Amino acid sequence: MQVESYVKPGISRIVGIVLGALMVVAGVSCFAEPVRAYGAFGWLAALAVLVDGIGKMLLHLDERRADVTDVYTLAGGVASVVFAAILLTNQMAMDAAEVGVAYAVGVWAVIAGSVRIVRSFRLRYLQRVLDVHVVGSNWDVALLTGLALVVVGLFGMANPALGMLTITWEVGLVLLVAGASLITATA
Repeated sequence: MQVESYVKPGISRIVGIVLGALMVVAGVSCFAEPVRAYGAFGWLAALAVLVDGIGKMLLHLDERRADVTDVYTLAGGVASVVFAAILLTNQMAMDAAEVGVAYAVGVWAVIAGSVRIVRSFRLRYLQRVLDVHVVGSNWDVALLTGLALVVVGLFGMANPALGMLTITWEVGLVLLVAGASLITATA
């Protein structure tokens, strides 16, 4: 007997696609205007992390309604929102983020990527063992975007002295990958 369950797309689909697209646009702007983007890094990084967290928490709500939820989506969303709240509400944290933006974004990218990697294996289990299909359940895409985020995050933490341009491109790349990941997770 085959049981199929689908998460009905809700508000998380629309919001996730819009927020993911905004992250992609912000990532492209980092490549187009690196000097301006560098000047706004503290805010840009905090807002990108907040957008990612909100999108993941909305996706978790839709998955919960379909009774196919897992804790990894919610954990990643909550971690992102908490990190963003610290950056947005604490001037010392914001100053530290602006001074060491490669480290701040790198740490976030490693955490977000690690959560996506773990979630990808959960999605694979749901698909192959339980034959349950979830919106955004391309476990291989989740795995690849998670790995990309981890690699980009580690690169940013290992090479912050490469200068403003490299840091700007790193943040732009993280925004592009995280935005694409959010779009694929909610589409």
